[in-house]
Amino acid sequence: MKIIFLDIDGVLNQRMGLEKDKLLILKTIVDKTNARIVLISSWKEYLTKDCKSKNFMGSYLLKSFHDMQLSIYDRTISDGLSRSKGIQQWLRTHEVSSYIILDDNLYDYSNSLLDHLIFIEHHMGLQEYHIPICVEKLKTSLRDVIA
Repeated sequence: MKIIFLDIDGVLNQRMGLEKDKLLILKTIVDKTNARIVLISSWKEYLTKDCKSKNFMGSYLLKSFHDMQLSIYDRTISDGLSRSKGIQQWLRTHEVSSYIILDDNLYDYSNSLLDHLIFIEHHMGLQEYHIPICVEKLKTSLRDVIA
């Protein structure tokens, strides 16, 4: 399974709300790779553990994704874990062939996670030039990296 660990703020929005052009770019990446989206953003707090809406913002997020024929497969747990530890815990409990992290912040990412980070400039968000970078990284199997 291919995974896109997704931050929202600074990646899919720079102003108010989710930006359609950024969602279209994300959809292109998903369509080209068949990757699934795992939310790492603070926006995950608007969703239940099974990715159902908790409130208006959760409904807005899910509707925005649905309107673009995108879905959120899962979310990392919060439980006071750092973003890095949340991703690592998720990876330990799922069979993943390749993954990328779309984020506009370096947080506490370890070197092994930094290899999968596509750093997004927060003032620009996800751009078309990110598409081939993301697709190429998702084509590389974790087995290829280890070998």
